[in-house]
Amino acid sequence: APLQEKDLPPPPATLQAAAVDALWHRQLQKGRKRPGGTSLLDILFRAFGWRLALSLCCFLAWLGSLSMMPALTARLFKWLSEASDDTSSAQGLALAGALVGSYLLNCNAGCQWYQQNIRLGYELRAAASSLIFR
Repeated sequence: APLQEKDLPPPPATLQAAAVDALWHRQLQKGRKRPGGTSLLDILFRAFGWRLALSLCCFLAWLGSLSMMPALTARLFKWLSEASDDTSSAQGLALAGALVGSYLLNCNAGCQWYQQNIRLGYELRAAASSLIFR
């Protein structure tokens, strides 16, 4: 027997993919009244837009911290080469602390960006299969 809609389990409510189905049917009703019709891209942005923004923020934090590390390292080496009895050790500690903080931000933002993209990919696949097979 061919696959029926009742054969497919509904997606878990914890996934944003569950909202795509309802958004799709609502958009279909509105799309009949609009000259542009229904847009799948519009539905995906409504369902996953905040996740895309969060992923973009994590990516920008990762990229910013990654670009700061060479500059901070160069400044720290310059400070070390000029170090004498009259140079402030507070400046060296501040540079070292900023370098460690930049590294920690880099690691944390990179991990969050990776996890957000992986989860978003899972949910987009669940949403696409739900829309295709329902």
